[in-house]
Amino acid sequence: MSKIIHSKDINGLLDFSILVSSIGLMLIFIPVSHNGLRFSSTSFKYFFSWFYLIQGLSFLLLFFIWYKFGLIEFFKLKVQSSFKKKTKEAKKNMSLFEKKNVILIFCLFFVISLLITFDIFYGNNFGEWAFKRNNVETFSKDPKLIENWKDKIEGNLENNSTPSGFVFRQWLILLFSLYILRRNKTHEKIKEEYFNKLTSIIFKCIFILSFVYVSLARLILEQHTLVDIFVAISLGTIIYFSAVFIIAIIFKKNIEKSLLNRFTIFCICSFLVFLIISKNPITFLYMGSIFNFIIIPLLYKFSRYDWRTD
Repeated sequence: MSKIIHSKDINGLLDFSILVSSIGLMLIFIPVSHNGLRFSSTSFKYFFSWFYLIQGLSFLLLFFIWYKFGLIEFFKLKVQSSFKKKTKEAKKNMSLFEKKNVILIFCLFFVISLLITFDIFYGNNFGEWAFKRNNVETFSKDPKLIENWKDKIEGNLENNSTPSGFVFRQWLILLFSLYILRRNKTHEKIKEEYFNKLTSIIFKCIFILSFVYVSLARLILEQHTLVDIFVAISLGTIIYFSAVFIIAIIFKKNIEKSLLNRFTIFCICSFLVFLIISKNPITFLYMGSIFNFIIIPLLYKFSRYDWRTD
């Protein structure tokens, strides 16, 4: 039986991501999306001032789920195999990891963590370079901790409003959490569930509400416009699924051709919108050309040719 990524999981997640992103990209062309929203209620702003804590806690919860999937056991086996011969039990356990695609999940989490770290340190510089859209004029400020962090990381950037870094990171966390929690089902011949159904539903709700909270916080604290939010979601979708497909290719997992087809159409449309709204459009002429005419064709070329569904 050919190795494949679980098409039901990926199909549903890709459709969800493209739907949300596409709605956002269409709303970008409504004038109000380009204006900062004004909220006078101090108590309302205070309620949403804990967005950075929510993001940190949601990432820790994601790490806990990752741990539950066997992180420690996996590394124990890798260490054992490095210093001595694998026992029959170790080989059996490693085979079980492979069957459950846990190794693929570990690698994906590692890549997502790197992307989040990169965005924290260089995301605003990317916004300054690629979109060059003026920051929102506001009398409201982020919490002092975030303001101090921005001063150290950003310096005096004035045109880095798009995209919203916090929303971008929260969207990556949401996509990965939904993917891994959808895998919380007994499949094939493996009789194991990581969480019961109620716990899985609660976790999904927590991650969805965390994303909504962080997105609203960036608007209500008058730090971003709707354009910044929608662009962050679309960029997050492109980067997340690029990582998924590349890792699937590395692990020789078959990918449904329809997945890449839909992803390709979405990427082309997204880069066209980015080109229109960017104050430095030449950037996206290069970026769009490289991504759509080099990276995506490479994904098609190196993906397994025996396309099939799960």
